[in-house]
Amino acid sequence: GVNLGLYLFGEHIDAKEGRLNIEQDNIWEKDFENINFYVERDAKTLTDPTEIEGETYFVINVEDYSPSQYVFALKYPEKEDFEEELEDGTIDAHEDEFESFFNNLKTYMTGICDKFKAYQTDKSKFSSISESVDVQSLAKYGVIDQTFSETDHNLYSFKMYRANGGLLKFGPNWDYDSCAYGLPYQGHTVLNPFSVGSSTFKNLYISDKWSYMLYNDLTNGRVLFKKIWENISIKMIDDFITEQMLEMGNLSWYLIDECELWMDNLSYSVFDNLLYYWKYINTQLNYLKSYYF
Repeated sequence: GVNLGLYLFGEHIDAKEGRLNIEQDNIWEKDFENINFYVERDAKTLTDPTEIEGETYFVINVEDYSPSQYVFALKYPEKEDFEEELEDGTIDAHEDEFESFFNNLKTYMTGICDKFKAYQTDKSKFSSISESVDVQSLAKYGVIDQTFSETDHNLYSFKMYRANGGLLKFGPNWDYDSCAYGLPYQGHTVLNPFSVGSSTFKNLYISDKWSYMLYNDLTNGRVLFKKIWENISIKMIDDFITEQMLEMGNLSWYLIDECELWMDNLSYSVFDNLLYYWKYINTQLNYLKSYYF
């Protein structure tokens, strides 16, 4: 019954009906090519004592490349999804089937990493990329990251999935918080966003290396970014900014109350952060819209 602040505006992504709808029955009966999966690039997994290498995550080392290591956390299917309840009430864990799936998944993702490594220096490898991953979903991910200047996704919170034997797709997008809007991570509440954040509010930065490669491929990838912005009208941008203005007005009263609990009554910081956000989206969205034309 006590207001402890506004933190989460959206539920964390999960594999279930109504969210990322890729759940399957009797997974142990399927070949790897027909198993839906969902993984997340998340280096923080290495420091989580509840995670188990070979079961909940795997590491791919990429030589002569930066970053030299990618950590992929398995989000679906988990080991428990391979468990089958038999008629007599006992459980068949299908451990061999899970191990086979896990090893095949690591091999599959290693191949994806290798293809992007080759694509970095040879843009003619675009055909190899487009045969393996959904480049449109990667471009959409990149556009959103570029819009918000997100800085974590090369190592953290970068999600991808495969469904129905199709191409590897990217998303759903997640984790736009203290490392977005051109703000470097401070390790504490951002009291003075104008002193630490973007000075121009015009950023072309993309932290995820794979979508940045696509953006940097002027012949094949950049056109995908341009097509996305072709479908975003100036009116859509203006309407969004207006909606945000109204929402900030509604939020401000709640945020003032939270200052006593979280920010030592530094009310000025609430309005500085709101003003920074408004100036950022107002300038950045219009800048990106004009940049691609």
